[in-house]
Amino acid sequence: ISKQAYVSQTFTVAVTSGNVTTLNVNLCPQSPPFSYTGNVFDNPTLNGIQGAMVHLQDGSLIWDTITDVNGNFTIPNMLGGTYDILIGQWGYITKCFSGVNINATSGPFTAGLNPGIYDDFSFDFGWTVSGACPNSWERDVPVGTYDTPNGGATANPAADVTNDCSDEAYVTDNGGGAVYDNDVDPPGYTILTSPVFNPTAYTAPAVSYYRWFYDAQLNLNQPNDTMNIYISNGSTTVLLEQMINNTAGNGTWLYKNFLISSFLTPTANMQVILSTSDAGPGGTIVEGGLDKFFVYDSATVAVNNIASADENVSIYPNPSKGKFQVLSFKFSVSTIEVYNVLGDCIYKSLISNPKSLIDVSLPSGTGKGMYFYKITSEDKEIATGKLLIE
Repeated sequence: ISKQAYVSQTFTVAVTSGNVTTLNVNLCPQSPPFSYTGNVFDNPTLNGIQGAMVHLQDGSLIWDTITDVNGNFTIPNMLGGTYDILIGQWGYITKCFSGVNINATSGPFTAGLNPGIYDDFSFDFGWTVSGACPNSWERDVPVGTYDTPNGGATANPAADVTNDCSDEAYVTDNGGGAVYDNDVDPPGYTILTSPVFNPTAYTAPAVSYYRWFYDAQLNLNQPNDTMNIYISNGSTTVLLEQMINNTAGNGTWLYKNFLISSFLTPTANMQVILSTSDAGPGGTIVEGGLDKFFVYDSATVAVNNIASADENVSIYPNPSKGKFQVLSFKFSVSTIEVYNVLGDCIYKSLISNPKSLIDVSLPSGTGKGMYFYKITSEDKEIATGKLLIE
């Protein structure tokens, strides 16, 4: 009998045909439980964040807790292990740590979150699902389905977008099985609506996300279906984009970004809405997905650093006081370099475990002024730009 974090035991049991033999087992923890504490704070102000969600997992061992009014949390019966830790709250950029060794002598765990309207669906931040369609949107680890009659294409995604903090995304009816078992069927729409967000503090607010749309023939029924993505400012709702069968990226995660003011006036009551349906009457194969939702200031995060296929990195905050985060939306970051105006490298970090969100602290004594960063992924340069230290 074995369970992670407990001492395994072996028993010899005599059993006889037709009879039930009961074996009661008391497993002892490998180490006594202990109290584990931590604090989550707002990076710009250093104030504690109330209501931040904290998730710790070591295999089958899982602890979930929420911070108090001062940003503190306590897990009273913690067991030692090597944990992956996720921390997030709506209005902040989710942060994740891997391979954190925790034991009875570990000090308090602290983590600072950067403000940002961001959701990679590591946590349930309150997106709502509505509509009459029975095959509704779900926040889950995607279960792939494959369209054998149409060349084996992936209909429902088999994984979320890589290089974020979890394996979850929003997908339509995530049941697996045959390609036609859990796709979107008529009648009606399944609608996914974001929490309200306020981008009015940004000079030029923009919204980005990865979306999935798959539409294909079933039997003799030709694909005629849609997925619409809207943005609302509380009084007006407009279409950001509409996907149909011949839309680019059918059956792939596709990155998209839009300047909000090109569609409507930003307000404090913004929402994004996705609506997916099978037009019928006979039904076809229809699937939708959403991941890595982000609202950012395109005046400080260069549009080409967000939108282009080979540059997909955000530096936040910029300007900074020498401490900032590198957030990669598409690639695993392997190297970060910072140069002064004379071309001297003042900072270089080799990321042994490539990931998409990295904290950077420039050397103490780094002077104020303009610097330049270069970021690579697997020896490929993915972003360069200016960094202002104030």
